Amino acid sequence: MPAPIVVTALSYAAVAGAAYALSRRQARAQPERHERTLDDLPEGLAADAGKTADGMRGDGHVAWTRDVRFGADGPGFRVDARALGRFRLTRLPQRA
Repeated sequence: MPAPIVVTALSYAAVAGAAYALSRRQARAQPERHERTLDDLPEGLAADAGKTADGMRGDGHVAWTRDVRFGADGPGFRVDARALGRFRLTRLPQRA
């Protein structure tokens, strides 16, 4: 009688393990794509606004990089701040 329970438990464990491995692989791929997008932003601040067929929109980005050193030849660090943003306002039809 315990044999079917063991087989069922092992099959559930195999499915759970495969799902976990697949989710970990996809979780690593997503941030790499996002990092590439942020790295490609030009230095500075840019914003754009306009109208679309169904409303208004605004989007922009900022990229700021600075080197900070302690003394002329001392140790330091680089500050790299980047952000993307979007704002969309859409008019909804009146409820009946």
